[in-house]
Amino acid sequence: MKKVIFQIAAAAFMLMAALTSCDDDKPKTLVSIAVTTQPAKVAYVVNEPFDPAGMVVTATFSDQSTEQVTVTAAMLEYDFSTAGSKTVTVAYTYEDVTKTASVTVTVNEKTVSVGAQVGTLEAGEAGTVTFPVTTAHIASGEYAATVANLPAGVTVQGGNVTIANNAGTLTLAGDDATVEGAIATLTLTIDGATSAAFTLTVAPAPILPGSEGDPFIVNSAATLQKVGTGADGWTLTAHYRQTANIDFAEVENWTAVGTFTGTYVGPFTGTYDGGGYSISNLAGTQGLFEVIGTGGSVRNVALINANINSVGIVVGGIAGSNGGTIENCYVTGSITGRNDVGGVVGRNTGIIKNCYTTCNVTSTRTGDSHAGGILGQIYSGRIVNCFATGIIRGDRMLGGIMGRSDNMGSSDGGGVVEYCVALNVEIRGVNFMGKIAGLNHGGSASNNYHRAEGMTLVGVSQATSVNGESVSAADTHGANSGTWWSDTVEFSADLWDFAANRLPHLKTTTGAAFNQAQNPTVE
Repeated sequence: MKKVIFQIAAAAFMLMAALTSCDDDKPKTLVSIAVTTQPAKVAYVVNEPFDPAGMVVTATFSDQSTEQVTVTAAMLEYDFSTAGSKTVTVAYTYEDVTKTASVTVTVNEKTVSVGAQVGTLEAGEAGTVTFPVTTAHIASGEYAATVANLPAGVTVQGGNVTIANNAGTLTLAGDDATVEGAIATLTLTIDGATSAAFTLTVAPAPILPGSEGDPFIVNSAATLQKVGTGADGWTLTAHYRQTANIDFAEVENWTAVGTFTGTYVGPFTGTYDGGGYSISNLAGTQGLFEVIGTGGSVRNVALINANINSVGIVVGGIAGSNGGTIENCYVTGSITGRNDVGGVVGRNTGIIKNCYTTCNVTSTRTGDSHAGGILGQIYSGRIVNCFATGIIRGDRMLGGIMGRSDNMGSSDGGGVVEYCVALNVEIRGVNFMGKIAGLNHGGSASNNYHRAEGMTLVGVSQATSVNGESVSAADTHGANSGTWWSDTVEFSADLWDFAANRLPHLKTTTGAAFNQAQNPTVE
């Protein structure tokens, strides 16, 4: 039922003479009717004291409508259901004498309207915007505000709107869940009155330097050395894109990203897109990154003629340790470390896909070497659609693709190595050697292949379960290579370039060619 405010024109109705009893035997009483300041009330007043219990009060309406009436000793409260003008007649009977008085009451409906948005609300950011509110026939005060069709992440700040002199302000607050766009169907309801539809506009999130939409540009040895240092916002969580080939021939000792002045400072959890450009002649004790953490991504990097020579453990061309995603990268040159040494990654709990290496990989440790053409050791995660051609050297647990798979208590049952091809000419060690993996201890190795001719294992090799299937030279780099890789090993033609009589050439994640010639070969 609508709440309304009654307005009465002219003066209060004090019907004194007309309503005074002329019978000296009856009590002299007066009645007047006026509209109170409270909504939905009309009062009658008996001007002389008497016993209200003996008084009978009735009310009639000129439009014959039925209204809700509450009678007290000196007050009738009406809840009018419709707007407009009507005459209310109050009659009371006291000691057999009836008196009446009438008043014309104008009933006005409450209204609320909302103006245009003031300020900017950005997607994914905390902030507020305001809307001017105009009312009619709503008393000043604080009212609970309901806004229909609010998008996710937007609320009415404080939950209320304060009205003073028929005006107020609606404040909407956004948080990190807001999304950009215009919502044109919002309505505001206060004190029972609902506005017409109005529009909330959420602007796109600002594009900040180092964000996905505006990555930092890496185009020289100096800018590559700045990645992850924190200088000028170049943090380990930022986004980077390489736009030129970079030569480190004049830089004597590379410091891996995530290592600052020789001390490890944290994993890289941003993104690095090499854009298909090369980083050549990188020399140092670690590869491009120290550690790629969960959520980190490195893609489209060509690491050419790398010379990584370390006395430490967990060494790889792209990263020492990977818990993120490395994809569409290739490495040439040589990688040497104590143990957990790989052409792409030393130790893995993440994803390595669509990568290849031609580099030689060496472990200098006597005992468990964990060295492989792609990876030294995998605890969990996955290696898929990779191949390696280099020489692998060490003591124990050596493989053409990886040295060892070990679940190490991982809830997912250890690492998965599949659809990979070992084309190494030699794997040289003492024992625990395999053409795909040196040792599979709790992981999964399936749908993998090794060259049928020309691969030498020097030392005691493992069972064929870590070797994969034999494949001929005609399939890998001969007459059938244009189709064998895509049809049998399920390499994607969107990400690899195939032709007869050669190994596949890698494309970037967008399907573009790398910015330098590739010529991976089988010795």
